[in-house]
Amino acid sequence: MWFSIFLENAWVKRVTETLSVNRMEGLFALSASLQHSQASGWGFMLTARISLGKDTRTNRWYYGARSFQNQGAASARAFLDTKGDGVFGEGDTPIKDVHYSVNGAQSQQATEEDGVAFLSYLPSQQEAAVEIDPTSLEDPLMKPSGKGVRFVPRAGTVLRLDFPVIMTGEVTGTVTLKEAGKTREFPGLTLEMVDAQGKLAKKVRTGYDGYFYFSEIPPGLYKLRVAPEQKERLKIVLPEPKEVLLEPSGTIRDGLNFTVVRDEAPEAKPQEAPVPMWPYPPPLNPPPIVPMRR
Repeated sequence: MWFSIFLENAWVKRVTETLSVNRMEGLFALSASLQHSQASGWGFMLTARISLGKDTRTNRWYYGARSFQNQGAASARAFLDTKGDGVFGEGDTPIKDVHYSVNGAQSQQATEEDGVAFLSYLPSQQEAAVEIDPTSLEDPLMKPSGKGVRFVPRAGTVLRLDFPVIMTGEVTGTVTLKEAGKTREFPGLTLEMVDAQGKLAKKVRTGYDGYFYFSEIPPGLYKLRVAPEQKERLKIVLPEPKEVLLEPSGTIRDGLNFTVVRDEAPEAKPQEAPVPMWPYPPPLNPPPIVPMRR
């Protein structure tokens, strides 16, 4: 909202004073103007304007203060991807009250019951980056699948976008070290989550009390293991990996504990040099042997 005052002084000493108030944001535009002149006296004018736009996916109408004609728009749908294929289909659930980030700024429009939000006033012929604002998701286990979408809006065109959301999993446990007949917490040990293709999904280190915590792990079958490269450096016996299944509905696995044993194999002793048969080295020029006489 802004105010403007215009003063005009003509040669015939006629003075015109104008006060204008304009509102250009929100649901509609409103302009009010108050004018006074010596010739015509007082005058007042009030102008209202509204712009209409339609989401072709939901057939819902939207309106605003500024014109939609020279701007781009997007119909963005957020849904819970229960199959993990990234495509909205049977069994997937729309998510309500999700906000989007458009070029780093949070949109005012949130998704409705069908998971769709109408993102308007996107500058045409300029690249736009749209992604789900993760802080607007109601469940802490929900995470956007992917990093969003980049596209170039076109004036007067509504682009349809789908944003899948997955339910991630959490895995916790404790690692203890068995050494010289005693057991204690094992801090600073690295553990890994490896997927079914053998790819490292995530790794963490145990805390001072041996506790570890994996978060935001996508659904799937994993192996939880102690990082193999620590075997020689820490002189430990690696425990058997644990198989972990995280369901698409969200899984929290607690109590996946490990006991690591210190490798106490005796060190190999160096071989001793053989003992020589002579107490001293033989002479270089031994005396000649003389036969005995009878």
